[in-house]
Amino acid sequence: FSMRAELTRLDVKKIVDSGGSLAGKNLYKLDLSDIDLSTVDLRFCDLRYANLKEVNLTGANLQNANLGGSDLSKSLLSKADFSRADMRWVCFRNVTSIATIYGNCKLLEAVFFDAILDDSSFEDADLRRCKFNSASLSRVNMSRANLALADLRCAYIFETEFKGANTFGMMT
Repeated sequence: FSMRAELTRLDVKKIVDSGGSLAGKNLYKLDLSDIDLSTVDLRFCDLRYANLKEVNLTGANLQNANLGGSDLSKSLLSKADFSRADMRWVCFRNVTSIATIYGNCKLLEAVFFDAILDDSSFEDADLRRCKFNSASLSRVNMSRANLALADLRCAYIFETEFKGANTFGMMT
């Protein structure tokens, strides 16, 4: 296992432009900022510490991907599937993430400042110590999520489902 990305930014652009898949690729610490990765297959990718600022991931498949420590600030994540992804310590500042699937994700200490998360699902997700300050959480499914010590102060919460969620120490 190499700690360097196996592809360059240019390689990624070429693969995406030709309609190819990036599934299982090592993109560790790669600068992918401002690239259109909408509907791309990124399952099982290593995207740890990648720069994903202002990336379009609309409809992308990131199931089982590792995005630990990545920066997704100002990215478009609507209708993406992050099921079972490892997203610990990810920055989601100012993202648009409508109808996105975060089921069974590890999101420990992720930051969702000013994020639009409407109609998304965090079912069974680990959201311990996450910060949702000023986030929009309309019609979000948080069923059975672990929200222990999560900070939802100043978040807009409307018709959000918390059935079976661990809300120990959650701040609202």
